[in-house]
Amino acid sequence: MRFVQCFPSGAIILAPSGLGKTTLSYALLQKAIQSRWALETNQLLFDVPLPDFAETGLTILEFMRQRIAAHHPGITDARLIDLLRDKGAILLCDGFDRLSAQKQRKVETELKNLQRDFTLLQLFVFSRGAIIPDLPLSALELKPLTFEQQREFLETFSIKSDLLSFSLHWMPNILRELCTHPLLLKRVLEYWQLEEKFPSRIEDLFRFWLDALLCTDARDGVNSINREAALILLAKATTKTPINKVRAVTLLREHGFSDATFDELLRCDAIQVSGSVIELQHEALADYLRVLDTVSFDEATIVQSLLNVPLEIDSFFPILLMALLPSRTLQRNLWKRLAHVGMPLYLNSLRYRADVSGEMVKAKPDDTAFQYLQDLIEGLEFPLNSFFPQLKAIVTEQLIGTKNSEIAVTGFVNPNPGQVTFAFHPAHATEERVIVGDPPEEFRFYYVNLELSEYRLDSGRLLGAKHLKKSLLKVLEDRALKGGEIWVAERLIGRLRYMAKKYNFPLDEKGSLDAVETLLKPYAGKIVFPDGFAKSPRFHINALLEDITFLKDHGQSMLDPWWFQLDWEKQATTSNSVIQKLLDEHFRRVQLTYKEIVENSFKSVFGEFGFYSALPVRWDLAVVNSEHGVSLYHQWLPVSSWNEIGADVEFSDSPPERFKLSGFSEIDNALVKLGRTKCHSYTIGGFGLMPSFDGYSLVGGFDGETTVVRAVCELISDDIERLFSALPSCD
Repeated sequence: MRFVQCFPSGAIILAPSGLGKTTLSYALLQKAIQSRWALETNQLLFDVPLPDFAETGLTILEFMRQRIAAHHPGITDARLIDLLRDKGAILLCDGFDRLSAQKQRKVETELKNLQRDFTLLQLFVFSRGAIIPDLPLSALELKPLTFEQQREFLETFSIKSDLLSFSLHWMPNILRELCTHPLLLKRVLEYWQLEEKFPSRIEDLFRFWLDALLCTDARDGVNSINREAALILLAKATTKTPINKVRAVTLLREHGFSDATFDELLRCDAIQVSGSVIELQHEALADYLRVLDTVSFDEATIVQSLLNVPLEIDSFFPILLMALLPSRTLQRNLWKRLAHVGMPLYLNSLRYRADVSGEMVKAKPDDTAFQYLQDLIEGLEFPLNSFFPQLKAIVTEQLIGTKNSEIAVTGFVNPNPGQVTFAFHPAHATEERVIVGDPPEEFRFYYVNLELSEYRLDSGRLLGAKHLKKSLLKVLEDRALKGGEIWVAERLIGRLRYMAKKYNFPLDEKGSLDAVETLLKPYAGKIVFPDGFAKSPRFHINALLEDITFLKDHGQSMLDPWWFQLDWEKQATTSNSVIQKLLDEHFRRVQLTYKEIVENSFKSVFGEFGFYSALPVRWDLAVVNSEHGVSLYHQWLPVSSWNEIGADVEFSDSPPERFKLSGFSEIDNALVKLGRTKCHSYTIGGFGLMPSFDGYSLVGGFDGETTVVRAVCELISDDIERLFSALPSCD
């Protein structure tokens, strides 16, 4: 009832179709009934659906009396008037926008008179923004749902429908973005309730939205078709900018639409007038209409349009276009362009691509296999070349054993029951890069059961993208990412420590690079293989020699075990002052190293790395020494200069209160003040064990890695997982 109390005379509630006007009206009615039962108010309550009321031909007082008479027979007009004058009433009038213009004027007059005669009346009228009642009330606009409001909506829906096994965090980001619209969120929840998965056909969601907006009715077929055709025309005309309303009417006339069509679009809130221009209700819906127009032509015309059609990274148009393109050939033309737009857009298009399996089933067996394998290799290489060009040679070597060749694939497909067998290998100059046949035995081959994996027959690009993600994580696991001086120095000394521990390599951790290089050269071309410990490293001796050359070229002459320089000693009790210095330097190096790797390995997608966008930062740490051992609590805030990076360290017997109350709001506000508004998907902090400076991992195995390498690789791993979060696990 707090909302009702804020507006003692009532209010006009405005929102587009499906944004929750009727739901809000019903919720207010429920709250008001509960308040009356609890004796918190003695006001009368009336639910007055205006379209129903208008059909009765009654006055509004007569309509209200009949509603009471159904529960209290014998109530008279005089008694109702006395109650309205003495106790007041709450009137909830939904559907004003669904009245004809003539009935709208009649209802306005009746409501004005009612307000004038009964000063204790609270009147809430619900309508669309294009049709605002002429009443002396405050006008409020419903906004799209925030994430918290989506959660509240979910809780309400779950109680009504016993929907317990659902979390908004499972929802693909693009779907969650659409579900700021309550109508669509309800639709998705209903789908989950039946299927226990999210809708895979995003076009069905848009079709439902459009039909609801245009009030599509089987009894109103021709008018519905005309409204949709007119709206498509206006969507095309507003692709780059809104258009003048005079031009809009002229455009409709030129294409044979009557002036009444424009009025109908206004009444159903499909278009909105803002000053002298018109816009469509929602840009995503406008994108859907433009796609409907694009795919309505023959294939040759669509091929030409795909060459020049604008593909914006923040638009639904490319995703919907991929969802509605009816053939593999058309999709392939679009994939070539999408690979140059943006990684999230590419992956979301992959999730919602149209199913062209039927086309592939009808092809000859060898043609089906060729098409699948071609999609597979392009599904790997298109995003690799466009989004990870700095890592192409490393990924190529990881897949086929050499960086001096293009990737080829050989394999075969058995459509029934749905099996794919293939191997990646170096491409030969005299051969095609896609070969249908038995995979070469000297290379690792893969077998995929499409049915068990829940892949369609057109899943080649999806499988290729999965191999790309797997390869990137393997490159990270091998610590083969490109970075700068700090990354190379930290990686080198960690690998040398591993060799000293496992192979008795004569390492002087404080020695010169020249001395280490002399010791390593006799082993050039050799490979250090992992031992039984699952996370032990694998690397080439040549990689160590390359790191030494890199460091020498950048002016370094010595190994850099910086923890020794800060008075750390093996198997010795470390004082708080030493711990403070170690942690300050560790966290300083972590973000510098992270910055090196992102800028040298992920330059084309660094905008998707939320923590990178927040840099530089300073950490706030608490070393907590409790009966359970030593824990490290950490959080951070952005700072204005790289000179301020590092960490502030506090020692305590219990976690300080600020770590229990930390949240995103303080970080968000600080980022906005520093102009870093593009940050997203960052981790604000947490707690764990103290970094181990002796080369042992936190699970006890020895891999020699420095604390910096370990921490940075964890950050990069999280970034890669988030970057590929839109990649569907199956079809």
